[in-house]
Amino acid sequence: MEFKLDNIDIMIISALQQDGRMSIRDLGKIVGISHTAIRKRLRKLPIKITALFSKDFIKGIVLVIGRLRSSSNIENILERFYKCPRMIMFASSGSRTYIAMMIAEEESVIDCISLDCAIKMIPEAEKVEVYILDRLYIPDYLYLKIPLEVYDVAPCGRDCLKCRRFREGTCPGCPAVRHYRGCLRSFKVR
Repeated sequence: MEFKLDNIDIMIISALQQDGRMSIRDLGKIVGISHTAIRKRLRKLPIKITALFSKDFIKGIVLVIGRLRSSSNIENILERFYKCPRMIMFASSGSRTYIAMMIAEEESVIDCISLDCAIKMIPEAEKVEVYILDRLYIPDYLYLKIPLEVYDVAPCGRDCLKCRRFREGTCPGCPAVRHYRGCLRSFKVR
């Protein structure tokens, strides 16, 4: 089914892109319709309203560009990194080239992702280039996956307890593991 945006839909999306934390009541005032009408429209829009973090929260972005030995390896990589809390984007050219964009919530994590983390060390890769981006200008907010499940081993298969950087205290670990020591998860794990 094809979905067409009207002017009100576009105003709603535009306002949310400028301030993703805006209340539905304030959104209604900006758009000029009731908060009830805003709720109904949000349910129908082909967008997902999620938790957004200010770009000031992010200490760095690591861009990984790689080439795989075979295009059939993309599915394996997608499965391995789908639940990665730091992965904000993974794309493929349709052949063997992929691009992954990951966030770092602490400066020490930048080195960990770019040197030791699983996205760089995937055995299916022939060639991997890593670019460290230290400033995010656009957009003002990013969607970050806060893990709801907590694992003993990271979703990608890495075991933080066996990682030299984690043991030395130079990496907080994966936000999805029980032993994570960073700021992306502040709740207690049973």
